[in-house]
Amino acid sequence: MNEIVMHKVRMYWRTRDEVELWNERMAWVVDNFGVPGARWVSHARQDWIDIHFYNEQDAVLFKLKFGPYCKE
Repeated sequence: MNEIVMHKVRMYWRTRDEVELWNERMAWVVDNFGVPGARWVSHARQDWIDIHFYNEQDAVLFKLKFGPYCKE
């Protein structure tokens, strides 16, 4: 049986961030990786959002773009 390997990136909310910045970040994700389901899925929590990529290269690109906000 084949297992799907997910590549998780955790992006933390920051108190000085504004909703507009988060909208821009997530719009970038949709523009580059499409809508959730095909290449990525996410799970939001109170302090962070976990984005799970099916492709490791997508996760790396995301980390390069948003590295200061990310943690594995």
